[in-house]
Order: sequence, then structure tokens, then C-alpha cells
Amino acid sequence: MSDRKQSVAREIAEASSPSISYFVMTGLATVLASYGLLANSTAVIIGAMLVAMLLNPITGLSYALATADVPLVRRSVVAEILGVAVIYLIALGIGLANKNLPITEEMISRSDPGLFELVIAVAGGTAVAYATGHSRLNAALVGVAIATSLVPPLAASAIMLVHGEFAMSLGALLLFTSNYAAILLAAMTVFWLSGFRPKGLSKGDPALVHILRAGQVLLFVGLAAHLAIRFERQVQAQTRMAAITEQLDAGLLAIPGARLIEVRVAPSVAPSAVIATVRTPRVVTPAEIARLEQALPAEKMKGLRLRVRSVPVIVANSSGYLFTDDLP
Repeated sequence: MSDRKQSVAREIAEASSPSISYFVMTGLATVLASYGLLANSTAVIIGAMLVAMLLNPITGLSYALATADVPLVRRSVVAEILGVAVIYLIALGIGLANKNLPITEEMISRSDPGLFELVIAVAGGTAVAYATGHSRLNAALVGVAIATSLVPPLAASAIMLVHGEFAMSLGALLLFTSNYAAILLAAMTVFWLSGFRPKGLSKGDPALVHILRAGQVLLFVGLAAHLAIRFERQVQAQTRMAAITEQLDAGLLAIPGARLIEVRVAPSVAPSAVIATVRTPRVVTPAEIARLEQALPAEKMKGLRLRVRSVPVIVANSSGYLFTDDLP
């Protein structure tokens, strides 16, 4: 083995060990991520991604699978499992301590992963392995840590579990799992292609390594298929909402001063409804809502009813108030 490969092997083995510094930094990253999610602060969440060390044992495992290093496989798996447990337990505690705070957009955005997230993680895993094998590119790992979200979805899952939002909690956990599988498989492939192979590097039972490799591939393929289905549903939902929004915008032109602010589907209400939030100088009447609802495309509504939340506003210019009965 060349000196460079020996150096890479040592660095990866050291970084993949479940050391005290690993757990300290993982705990601090969890605190940052949890409170960043609760505060709906993107900047704090990015800071948590930079502090987190959860990427290290994944890199170690991918290297170990490429080189058939069974001791490193065991060490990396132990570090990853313990790291995930630490993150989830700390985030659960923070969630319980702040249960009065609402679920934020930053949490919701991590609860519905699709195919794009998997592609990003594959690119991130490729970058991890390539940069690790080339010392002059180590600075690029900072960008990879930001792009491949690992700690925030775990923290979001735990906090949403505290709130009883089981579907969203599972969605965030799915995001972490898909990121893990994609990074691992991509990094393992790049290490292999870069010449980090079992010949001269193998340590342990190669049969076990073959089983683990096959398991990782199956996990990735299964997740990719599942996320592809979710992605198709997301596209359909976005297309439906775009058509509904366009029609509502056109229909509200008949109400002077009315402006559409938000449209969303609320499946938890009975019956399921499309809720439109409208800023308007006067309340939108039931008769006007009925006309708006009739104009909406039936194939997009699919049994949904329209609800309008009228948010009163006062519109004025230098000449006086607009859209009122006081105008001459």
C-alpha cells in the first residue's frame, strides 16, 4: 500500500472511532440543531451541520466496505449507532422541555423527503470520498457537511415525535436514512474506483463484507424506489395546487382589493378542504366562496371543499380609503 493510502486509512480509522470528542461535538451539534429548528433559524441549523461529526463514521464504514476491513466496519457501525442514539435522546429531551413551542417550517421542510434529497446525498457521498482521498481538497468537506443533512432531520424527528406528529416524525427519519444510505453507497463506490480495494488491505471475513455491501445496495435501491414514488406524488400535488391557485387568483379579481396570500390542503379537517387565505377590505361571503369553488377544476379538487380565511385589511392612498362604501 502506498504512503498516501496508508495515511488516508489512518485518518479515516481515527475519525471513525467513538471517541469522547466525537460524542461531545455530536451532542453540541444536536443542541444547535434542535434550538435552530425550534427558532426556525436556518443559520443556526447550518452551524449545527458544521459542528456535527456524524459524517465521519459513515465515511469510515464506506471505506471499510470498499477495503474489506471488518474491524473498521464494526467500529464505524458502533460509532454511528451510538451517535444517532445520542442525537435522538438529546433532541427528545429538548423537545419535551419546549413542548409549548409550535412546530416550525424548518421542521416541516424535513418531513417530506423526495428524490431530489437522494440525488443531493449521492453527490455529497461522492464528494466525501473524493476529497478524503485527496488531501488538498479537505476544505470541500465543509460544503459536504452542509449539503448532506444528517443531524437536523434526526432532531426534527424527535421533536415532532414529542408533539405527536408521527407521520412527520417518520418522514424526517426517512430523510436521515436516505441520506445515510446514499452517502455510504456513493462513497464506497468512489473509494473502490480510486484504488482502495481489498487486495493488500483486507482484514477479517470477506464473506461478511459481501453481505454488508449487498445489504447497503438493497437498502439504497429500496429507498430510491420509495422516494421516487413520493416524488411523483409531490409533483402531482404541486401541479394540483398551482392550478387551484391560478383559478383562485382569477376568481378573486371580482372582489375589489382582495389578494390571495396562501393556498394549502388541510386533510385533517372534515371534510378535507383547500384553505385559501385572502387579504381583503371586506369578508368574502359564502355566496362568493361558492362561485369560487364552482370555478375550480373538478379533477384537481377531488372531493375537497374550499374554505376562505378572510384577513381584513384597510387599503388607502393619498386621496383617502379605497374599496369602501365611503367613496363618492
